[in-house]
Amino acid sequence: MNLFKFKIKGFFTRIKRGRKNPNNGKTTKKALNAGKNPDYNVNNRLGLRKRTLYLFLIAFVLLLLYYFGPIIYNVSTLQFSKAKGDKRIVNEDLSAKKMNILLIGAHEYPGGYTFVDGLILVSYDFDSQQLGVFAINPDIRVNVPGLNRQMEIRGMYNSALLKGKETSFLMSSVESLLAVKIDRYMYISIDGLQQVLKDFPDLAVNLNNSINDVNTINTVSGKESHYPAGSVTVNSNEVINLFASNANGRDDKLNRQVNSLIGEFKNLKSLKVFADFNDLFGNVMINIKTNMTKAELFRLGYNLLSIRDDTVKKGFTRSNSYYKLPSTNLYGSYMIIQDRLDTDISSILFNIDIFKEHAEIEVFNASNTTGLASNRARWIQNLGANVVKIGNADHVQDEVDLYCVNPDQYPETIRELRKIFSSNVTLIQEKYYNRQIGDIVIVMGRDY
Repeated sequence: MNLFKFKIKGFFTRIKRGRKNPNNGKTTKKALNAGKNPDYNVNNRLGLRKRTLYLFLIAFVLLLLYYFGPIIYNVSTLQFSKAKGDKRIVNEDLSAKKMNILLIGAHEYPGGYTFVDGLILVSYDFDSQQLGVFAINPDIRVNVPGLNRQMEIRGMYNSALLKGKETSFLMSSVESLLAVKIDRYMYISIDGLQQVLKDFPDLAVNLNNSINDVNTINTVSGKESHYPAGSVTVNSNEVINLFASNANGRDDKLNRQVNSLIGEFKNLKSLKVFADFNDLFGNVMINIKTNMTKAELFRLGYNLLSIRDDTVKKGFTRSNSYYKLPSTNLYGSYMIIQDRLDTDISSILFNIDIFKEHAEIEVFNASNTTGLASNRARWIQNLGANVVKIGNADHVQDEVDLYCVNPDQYPETIRELRKIFSSNVTLIQEKYYNRQIGDIVIVMGRDY
């Protein structure tokens, strides 16, 4: 005890004398070097900084591995499943200047019953970075190509006539309805959509009308909907109600779906999406069914990060573009008024490069399918091209032929025509034998 007191007393004595030397007055080698070399202390501090920097870099690399490791693994093992009855064969196309994607939102019930609750066409132009979003009333009755039948889009997954090819028939029916070539689709159930949306931040959206809907308590959100008109912020767990609510009629609902989807696209660059990306990516893998490749998906996602209000075109099937049919269907059944629909959709599909080429196009039907030339002429006109003649050929053939003397003058028009006809087109650089008046003549045979 006395020895301890002695040492404590000696320590304080040295402090008073200004000799804070833990080596009892002995000069250490380190201190001696510091005294002989004025740069010693500087070098020592630099060494400490280097060691700190190394430790920081190691910690940073470990943090990156912790965050990106699971993402890299998920991306490398990514394999999307296809939707029920998808029999289309598609090839990856990373050079496509434009991509049309059909988003299918479905309500899956016990017993295998599936009803289409939401249908949105997303069109993205990679050159101009223009985004088009067009919502479709799923209760519109459409022609089903190849079956010579009509049915409502909502119930197509339950039709015995379409069994095994449900998604393929749905896509071709929507193509015929809108007169547009659909390149890809994304299918998601309502429950799956809720899982994906929870990894997004709250949604800022502008509502044209206030919403007061107690029925949305029956959706997966379990919440009633009460929102004022104007700019609102909706909790990510309740965004599903904006897509589902029938308050204020069909037009308001479809317009709300379009604005909500665009808002979620803008949310892709949010800090929350970045922080929760691995969870979001996992939910996307589990819940979305698509025929897109992962390279196409990432290409589209990357480009959507740059969308702005002035690069977005939007629309929907307005109630004045269809009329109600007699039906016992719970949701009703509607027939489209074609020219009004074309007016609405053309603003989304319009291609300014095709319009600038000013090609005059003739379309002839050389197949056994009645009305084929008129139908495909709509597809061409909705792109902004000028169809000057529609008719039947004076013969029947199998192939699809495209006559154009100077194809180099119309590269964008010909590229889109190939896309419409699934590239099964033979380009013939000469005039069509039967009184050609246009710059381009399309002759559609039985193989189309």
